[in-house]
This record gives sequence, C-alpha cells and structure tokens, in this order.
Amino acid sequence: MTTLKSKGFTLVELVVVIGIVAILASIAYPSYTDYMANARRADAKNAILTLASYQERFHSDNGFYGSIMDLTGAATLMSDDGKYTMTIACTPNPACTAGSRSQQYLITATALVPDAKCGSYTYDQSGNIVLLGATENVAYCW
Repeated sequence: MTTLKSKGFTLVELVVVIGIVAILASIAYPSYTDYMANARRADAKNAILTLASYQERFHSDNGFYGSIMDLTGAATLMSDDGKYTMTIACTPNPACTAGSRSQQYLITATALVPDAKCGSYTYDQSGNIVLLGATENVAYCW
C-alpha cells in the first residue's frame, strides 16, 4: 500500500499565519499614521518659518511687513509638500498693503488633511505660536 504525501499548508497553519499578520498590522498602522502626521507637521513648520524669514527681510528693506504677493510674487501659497495653505494677515490692514505700513503680521498654515491632534498653526512677528482646533499642546505639535 502506498501513502500519498500531501503538499501545502493545513488550515490551522494558514489561520495562525493570518493571525500573526493581523497582529503585526494592528501595531504597525498606528505608528505609520503618526509618522505621516509628523511629516505633514514638519511641512507646516518649514513653510511658516520660511515665510517669517521673508517677512523679516521685507521689513528690514521696507520698514513694514508685506503680503504673500510682496514676499513670493504669488497670490496664494501652499507649503512645500502641498499639505497646508498659507495666508498672511497684517495689522492694521489685514491685506498688508504698502499704504498701511503694517508693523505686525500673522501667518496661518491651514491643514488640507485634517489633523485632530494639532489642527492648524498661527505664527506672529513675535514668534508666538497658536494652534487652532488642536487637542495637543504647542510643545507636542511644534
């Protein structure tokens, strides 16, 4: 009598492997999403600090702060990776026109992909950072 050798996996082996993969995925996915969120936040910080340095250079040359058009030549501005829209408001005239000779500005980075932990950022000429719609504090997000 001859015996047949079966080739392949048993159902139990397959279920064990699927279980292990599911456990690893449940651990890895939250880490991946946190990593991606931190990368988006770095994009916002970079864009804010770049605009702030442009503002200071513009103020040094002109004696007042300028609009995004004055600083970059574009009417609207996105962060480098396109994850945030950037706006600038000035005081006393929010449009930052030359006639108003603005001495204060507020840069806002609004997240295009919602960020429940850090929301959107504002940054003023004194370096004050405020988070809009955030559940975490500035130290965690900045």
